[in-house]
This record gives sequence, structure tokens and C-alpha cells, in this order.
Amino acid sequence: MHSPEALLRARFGRKAIINQFGAIWVVHVDGPTEVEIQNRLAEVEQDMLEPDDCASCELMRPQAGDTVIFDGPMCLIEPAPRRKLFPDLDDGAPEGIAASN
Repeated sequence: MHSPEALLRARFGRKAIINQFGAIWVVHVDGPTEVEIQNRLAEVEQDMLEPDDCASCELMRPQAGDTVIFDGPMCLIEPAPRRKLFPDLDDGAPEGIAASN
């Protein structure tokens, strides 16, 4: 069995910088400076701690097991395999959608 870090290393290559921040993995594929890495980790920490009343925004908040991937100005949150992004839809089709065929 491979560790999560080994799997990320195999996927993103040996030049990627990989940090574990609590239960979240942070991958930098763009060769950032140490200052940029610290700023990004602070951003991830703020996203985790900052409460939000917006349900859509809550989906974009990193959670345990997620991988946050930084590539220049772009940031992608890859959800953990067990995380349900749309629990209502994952449990079956809502009324009206299945019946429309």
C-alpha cells in the first residue's frame, strides 16, 4: 500500500512541492518560492477556519482528505474520494429529473 504522499508524487512528478496541512494535502506544481508557499498555506488555513453561510461556497472549502493543487494563479480543490459534493443528487435523482425521459 502506498502512502498518500507517494501517490501524489507519482501523479505530479518529483518537482512538485507537496505539503500536508492537517488532514489536507497541498500540492504546488509551479515552483513557488518559500514565501509563496507560506502565503498559500495561510490561505488554505483561512478557508478552513472562516465560516460561511453560502452553501455553494461551503462546497469549495477544503475538507479533511482533500487535495489542494496550486498551479500559478490557478487553485483547484480535488475532493477526497469519499466526499460527497452533492449529497442530495448522490442519493438518487431528484423528483422531476428522472421522470423527464
